[in-house]
Amino acid sequence: PTLSHFQKDNPRLAENNLQMAEACVQEEEYQEALDFYQKAFQYTQNWIHYKGLPQLFEKMQEPEKAQLAILYLAYYQFKAGNYKEAIQTLESSRKHTPHTHQILIELYNLIGEQEKALELSIETARTLSSSHPEQAIQLYMRILRDHPTQLSLYSPLATLIDNPALKAHILLKGVLHALQLQDDLVAEELAHQAQ
Repeated sequence: PTLSHFQKDNPRLAENNLQMAEACVQEEEYQEALDFYQKAFQYTQNWIHYKGLPQLFEKMQEPEKAQLAILYLAYYQFKAGNYKEAIQTLESSRKHTPHTHQILIELYNLIGEQEKALELSIETARTLSSSHPEQAIQLYMRILRDHPTQLSLYSPLATLIDNPALKAHILLKGVLHALQLQDDLVAEELAHQAQ
């Protein structure tokens, strides 16, 4: 169930169905709870009423649906302008749903928390390096485009690239930025790798 089932605003009917959904969850009648949630969403568009869905799917042992419900909840929170709540929703599920990292990075940038966005971008790129190298390359490139003085990222990026000329180019860009920062040791190490 999603809030797209909305037909008309009726707080009383929404609340009645939500209470029945909660009662069904307590009785472990999960499918009936879903039915009541779906009925409730015909009468409300408030994201607060959607908060119980991820936990319900977890109780039903359906982790993929729980992850999708988390994304819907964050989307509804974002749509309502509640950016902090959207971030909290995604943060709380971050370990279970790694695909939310990209969304979180964008949200951090949107609300002006570039330091958190950078930290999570680096963490995500490192995580993706072994399982999804192409995505890791794109993320590393984006980080270095916006933060070229992150000298520690040039070498890991170069190891993911197969093309020797491109690999050398990346490392030499790192050398250039290291020299601008007067970090001769890093510049020498990157130049040696490029060679």
